[in-house]
Amino acid sequence: MARYRLSPKRREISIESLAGHDACGFNRQGFTLLELLVVMSAIAILASLSLAALSSAVGRGRQAKCTSNLRQIGESILNYAKEDDDLELPTIYELKLQGG
Repeated sequence: MARYRLSPKRREISIESLAGHDACGFNRQGFTLLELLVVMSAIAILASLSLAALSSAVGRGRQAKCTSNLRQIGESILNYAKEDDDLELPTIYELKLQGG
């Protein structure tokens, strides 16, 4: 049986030898299959939620990268036109008409 002693300084009860017993005093050796399945299903649900959030974050990152690239292309076209007396860049269609 477990021995209890009262600590005079802290006025609390410390249990010396209840290792391997649960709250009701029963001897437990490990987890039941049901407990393991519940924990595994909870981990699986959390993993699926985090993967969904990760994929949406990757999509937002790609969208931001594309937007930045388009902005830089637009700024380079404006800078080209500004430096060359408002001349526009030739398009692929115009180059084909010229035989280039």
